Amino acid sequence: MKKLLSVMLAVMTFLTACSTKRPEHPVFKFGRWLTKEEKAVVKVFDPLVEALEKKDRELLKSVLSNSALASEDLDTGIDYCFELLEGEDFSVKAAHGITGHTRWDSGNRREWAQNSGVLTVDGKDYLYELVVFMENDWNPDTVGLDSFKLSPYDSAAPCNGLIEKYDRSGVYYPAWDDEVAPSRQ
Repeated sequence: MKKLLSVMLAVMTFLTACSTKRPEHPVFKFGRWLTKEEKAVVKVFDPLVEALEKKDRELLKSVLSNSALASEDLDTGIDYCFELLEGEDFSVKAAHGITGHTRWDSGNRREWAQNSGVLTVDGKDYLYELVVFMENDWNPDTVGLDSFKLSPYDSAAPCNGLIEKYDRSGVYYPAWDDEVAPSRQ
């Protein structure tokens, strides 16, 4: 009988501990523990949204990779984002899934996450897309928020992904559409 009570107490303690939510923990959101890719995106996403809302250039730069910081047109891209998001009522309307990718070649590894979603400012929707590198043996300067695009939201337009379409570091502005960027390799 004592053995049965001990087992029942242990099971109840285990079930209670497993069901306790830890919303303040930085790697626990959405009622579950985050994947490595989700952690990388969450780490840069909150400061990114705050920087866009406050139009804080330095906060935005603080989450960018060294490669993005070194892009010649960084300030032009940041200015484009700030001009696009004129307004007071700022919210994240929808965040789409986070996808993780890993590439191995000749002993080198490149690991990144992509995310997209909709930001709403004064009732207008804007599509955001971002690429965060967790590791890149070919180009370590890309680690961090390496590419960010913000554009007016068109529900009919496909979200092709920054890596597939532009293959470059930095903050998007429309001139990116007219050029072929060098490979990230």
